[in-house]
Amino acid sequence: MKNSPAEICGLKVNDVIVEVNGKCVEDLTFIRLIEIFKHAYSRPIIELLVLSEDDAIWYKKRDIKVNRNFPNIQYCETPYYGFMFNK
Repeated sequence: MKNSPAEICGLKVNDVIVEVNGKCVEDLTFIRLIEIFKHAYSRPIIELLVLSEDDAIWYKKRDIKVNRNFPNIQYCETPYYGFMFNK
């Protein structure tokens, strides 16, 4: 979406969300992931660890679990826009 936090941080279609607030979400269902985002709504900051589709495939082929302790993690902050989840 134009000018959204996702666009500002450079998220692209097919990027892979690896962690939400430090919790690994790689193997979760979409429904469970949405529940995690709804819970994260109560926090002023949501931290995502995201890989490009190509990077995710590269790490998966080598059975490497990516986490926020990797030395080459880049961080981006965006203004808070709130969430559009129905409670």
